[in-house]
Amino acid sequence: MSVGVEYLKAIGFVIVLIIFFQWFFRFFLQYKVEQKRIVIYLFGIIPVFFISFNNIKSIKKVSSLEAMVVPFVSRLSIRNNIWGETVIIERKDGMIINEWAITPDNPDEFIRVIQLMLKIKEN
Repeated sequence: MSVGVEYLKAIGFVIVLIIFFQWFFRFFLQYKVEQKRIVIYLFGIIPVFFISFNNIKSIKKVSSLEAMVVPFVSRLSIRNNIWGETVIIERKDGMIINEWAITPDNPDEFIRVIQLMLKIKEN
């Protein structure tokens, strides 16, 4: 085979991987707001990470570009897609990992629910 054909196969494979990750990875990683914490599930049933509401310092929405450009040495990125708005959760006790970057389906609603839960927790 020629080098051109191999090159096109490689490009095609990369495109397929990007499409898969962008649209189908959200079925593998899911974010759920529970009573006292945010839980990140694998396949919607296996909890792999959690963030307690007591440990949230701040929460904000940023663009995917901003989430990727800002130095992320102290950020754990647990994204279920490549492009899309990202929610950054800053932890109070983050010694090594200060921030978590996640990509819920509806970031505005996700943040609204978290802020409501934090407000209820304060009262």
